[in-house]
Amino acid sequence: MSQWKGSNKLKAGILYILAGLYLLIAGIIFAIKNNEAYEYRVEYSSLENCSPKAETCSFQINLDQDLNPPIFIHYELKNFNQNHQIYLDNFDNSQVYQNSNQPSNPNQCTGFKTNKEINKKLLKIQNWENKHYVPDENKIIMTNMNKKLLLSTQLDDVAIPCGLRAFTYFQDTYQIQSLQDGEIIKIQNKNIAWEYDRKNIKNTKNPEKQWIDMENGFLQINLCINLFLQKEHFQNWIRPSGLSKFKKLWGRIEQKLTSGQYKVTVQNQFNVSLYDSTKSFLLGTVNSMGGKNIVLVISHLVSGSIIFVLGLFFLVYHFKK
Repeated sequence: MSQWKGSNKLKAGILYILAGLYLLIAGIIFAIKNNEAYEYRVEYSSLENCSPKAETCSFQINLDQDLNPPIFIHYELKNFNQNHQIYLDNFDNSQVYQNSNQPSNPNQCTGFKTNKEINKKLLKIQNWENKHYVPDENKIIMTNMNKKLLLSTQLDDVAIPCGLRAFTYFQDTYQIQSLQDGEIIKIQNKNIAWEYDRKNIKNTKNPEKQWIDMENGFLQINLCINLFLQKEHFQNWIRPSGLSKFKKLWGRIEQKLTSGQYKVTVQNQFNVSLYDSTKSFLLGTVNSMGGKNIVLVISHLVSGSIIFVLGLFFLVYHFKK
């Protein structure tokens, strides 16, 4: 048997060097583009005045440069697992998508199927500080689209929408005010969701059956659930994210923001302490390749460097041999 011999490394070395150079050049371009995008971030869930007990809170941001439209507002959650299989499955698409060809399957909404189950969980959240609280089965705090409390005869009905994805809807809202002249900045909430969702997600034809929020007294504890299915904030929310840290588009500003101080007022309704999560406010611009994405820059530079070095190694190995 003839002795095994290593293959010629010259061609491999050249290919690796070319591939490494390509990735390095791409990484440098991404880095330049990344610097063109502006992003201001505030993790406001860690602020003392934005604790879960606060119905509203505010903080200041200081823009060190003028921002030209469009300017985008996102919220970011950390340690919130929309990618968990249980979370993904706990939802009935046929309730939400008007054009769904799937038969209704509310059995997917385990634990969040009926109005009674959801009402009970909302009562527990309403009293989240009381670890020993036992919900009153006769107390109803859910209302329908006509702003009327659900009837006791409706408690055993399938909730519309049902499921964990709808129940955990993020509903903080933001207002931005210039501290230079007191102007309230107009934030656009239209055309921020996927076009497919905007066309096909519709409210139920029977407003008496679709639940949207709780009685007014519930607003005082900052967990108003406002499930108008046609709201684009809700449509963005129910599209699950692939990582436990994610951001979702909340609004768009179509006017120039000059450098200076601005006040952000938050309707502080999403209680992150229930999920051991954090929430942040993001304001920024995009470039021709999207928003800031340092991961894209680092991944190209690191992989390009490794492949380039491997190419040099193959060339040295070839010529030494």
